[in-house]
Amino acid sequence: MKNNDTFKTIATLIFKQLYQQFPTPVNLDPKAIIESASAEQIESVKGTIAFLNYEGYIFATPSATFLLTEKGFDHALCPKF
Repeated sequence: MKNNDTFKTIATLIFKQLYQQFPTPVNLDPKAIIESASAEQIESVKGTIAFLNYEGYIFATPSATFLLTEKGFDHALCPKF
């Protein structure tokens, strides 16, 4: 369950950052998502970004920035402020 909990935490942080900046594309820097991130945490952030992009929750722009999609807005982990 540790990986699932880690994924949920990182996904929530990513959704929060994208939600707060919407509709401006955001550079998702793993070290900015988790301050003082370890090498393992950085890889987890990269993997989460890749998964969310592949599944259509976030969209990668040609300039390597990201936007939250409608599917991402509707996800339970996306905090609504």
